Amino acid sequence: METQNLNDILGRLSEQNFWDQVTPTSSSSDIAQLTNELLGHRDTLLLDETLDSSMQNMASFDALIQRFENLDQRGGSNGNGDYSKMRDDHRNRAVYLVLNGMKKKLEFYQSELQVASRIQQSLLPLDTPQIPGYDFWGECKSCNEVGGDFFHYYKHIGSDWLFLIADVAGKGLPSSLIVSSLQAYVTAEVENKVPLDVLVQNLDHFLISNTTPEKFVTLFIAQLNPEIDTLTYVNAGHNPPMLMRADGEVQSLKTGGPVVGMFDGATRDLGTVQLRSNDTLALYTDGVTEAENPSEQMFGEMRFLDALQRNHSADLQTMIQSIFDTIQDFTQGYPATDDVTMMLVRKH
Repeated sequence: METQNLNDILGRLSEQNFWDQVTPTSSSSDIAQLTNELLGHRDTLLLDETLDSSMQNMASFDALIQRFENLDQRGGSNGNGDYSKMRDDHRNRAVYLVLNGMKKKLEFYQSELQVASRIQQSLLPLDTPQIPGYDFWGECKSCNEVGGDFFHYYKHIGSDWLFLIADVAGKGLPSSLIVSSLQAYVTAEVENKVPLDVLVQNLDHFLISNTTPEKFVTLFIAQLNPEIDTLTYVNAGHNPPMLMRADGEVQSLKTGGPVVGMFDGATRDLGTVQLRSNDTLALYTDGVTEAENPSEQMFGEMRFLDALQRNHSADLQTMIQSIFDTIQDFTQGYPATDDVTMMLVRKH
């Protein structure tokens, strides 16, 4: 049974006060009936499989059961040979201890994840860049306590600023660790005033040297020169950001090349766009467009673009919140399977 499935099942039991209803004297049938009522048949079978596996590895449990089986065969000290009730009591006790042990492990695991979540949140920018003529806003919502989405802003060379959005393949703790490494590496490169194209090439080599191929990263990174209103960028296999012009034109920023962290020696082109008054650039991860409703329909690029255009006159923070609300209405509470991250940049 996968750890995530087990954690989900035990979490559901906790929410329904399972631990308050089970005691060391509860019979096996009582436990089975209660779990079946709270979980349903399928998840009860999954839990039973895990319990069976756990108890098979409990040497002390096996020895205890064997001891009473031996006593039963010999007739015991009172000679009546009926030790089945005593065996059942100890078996029930063992089952309870296994369940309780799983609960404590889950609580510890959740506590560790909460710490990791706070650390990951600290990697996101606390403030937006204060650049005359420009507004920025970004938000990241992980589908689990930690995730693989990331965005940031960096003061670069002269009056230039770098900003990026990234999505590490996979989910959970492994991806969040790569996010931490990515943030630290990019910060060091920016502090050393490394040019944009060289930075992406160096990051590519760093990830290939320190991660496995399945942990690649999609990345969009851009350098803004606010003095001449130019945006130079590299799209490394990421969802193309949408540049919405004041006249209604929408431009996708696709220039670049493959994802980083997979193909050693890969080359990527630089793209450049001229920004004009009231242009808004929307950067996002695939958790936005791939959000699903109960019918497993995806939110999609067209709904996302429609939401952007409907909220184009709002301030950026309100705009992002409105789009998150639109996605939530679309999904109708269907569980998210990916992180959702957006960043908006607007020229006055």
